[in-house]
Amino acid sequence: AAVALPPDSYKITQTAVSPNGNWIAVGTNESSVVLLNFVTLAVAAKLRIPLANPKSELEGVEYLRWSPDGKYLGVAHGDGHLYIVHVSVKKDPDDSAKKIVKLAKWKGLKLRAAASHLQWGQDSSIIKALTRDYEVAHFTLDLSGKSGKQTAKTVDPDKYSFSGDPLVAGWDVQGLYQPGFD
Repeated sequence: AAVALPPDSYKITQTAVSPNGNWIAVGTNESSVVLLNFVTLAVAAKLRIPLANPKSELEGVEYLRWSPDGKYLGVAHGDGHLYIVHVSVKKDPDDSAKKIVKLAKWKGLKLRAAASHLQWGQDSSIIKALTRDYEVAHFTLDLSGKSGKQTAKTVDPDKYSFSGDPLVAGWDVQGLYQPGFD
């Protein structure tokens, strides 16, 4: 089944499957995040992130990563911000077979350069980003307050575990890559 993401000029830049396997998050070059039902590929929700510079062609979605609990989506954006999107899924009161899906974007967390990779902490209280200038930025998140704060301290990997694949640079992968592999 073909999925139409209006307008037809949209190009998919990133995809990420939710931890429970029910949703596919799709990021586009036109600064949109679209949530698709994994089985039917029907569009469940859309979110457009306003461009910081409307004339820029580089301000699309760079990277997507679901939180381990599937309630949040980390969106690395070409405008140099990291957006946290709360994904709420509820049953439709009029039709129990349907779901009502809403995407709510937090205010962007500012980075020095656009992020190319993201990684969530196991409990979703921390997210880290690898930027285009190879900075690894850590943010502590206040999930109830819908805010985050960048921390200068590097999280001790012996005391805190991260979910999923590691970033391609940083202490997690020190010594794994030979010189020139980036």
